[in-house]
Amino acid sequence: MVTRLERMREDGTPEEGARRWSVAGDGEEFSLARYLRNLLVAEPGHYRLISFVVSALPFSASGAAITAGEGESLLSGGLNVMPRPLAEQPFTRDHNATALVYEFVKPGPGAEASLVMPGTLPGRRHLERARLWSAFAGAGATAE
Repeated sequence: MVTRLERMREDGTPEEGARRWSVAGDGEEFSLARYLRNLLVAEPGHYRLISFVVSALPFSASGAAITAGEGESLLSGGLNVMPRPLAEQPFTRDHNATALVYEFVKPGPGAEASLVMPGTLPGRRHLERARLWSAFAGAGATAE
């Protein structure tokens, strides 16, 4: 599951109201190119995108880049609900839920937005400030 690109303050708290989500191009047909263009022409500031992964298989960053076409296929091919066969699979002790937080910063008008590596805030703080942590903590989540 992937969140929309979110505008946040430097401390990780989300911008309020329409400013929080305005970069994503509401009302437009989705395309990765448009999504990235919106970030390029966005107001200066801090942004984040959170991807949630639930799996019984371990994984690590590969360092491999994907093409724009592959990224668009992944993002635009998503569903609004989990397919029943997947939803009916048991969540076992072997499963882990991981939140991958991608931070971007756009320093000024006309400047390119860039990925911040490593991020400036711990993942748990992002989830707390985005008001998502309580949903996971209620399900017994812990942060390492």
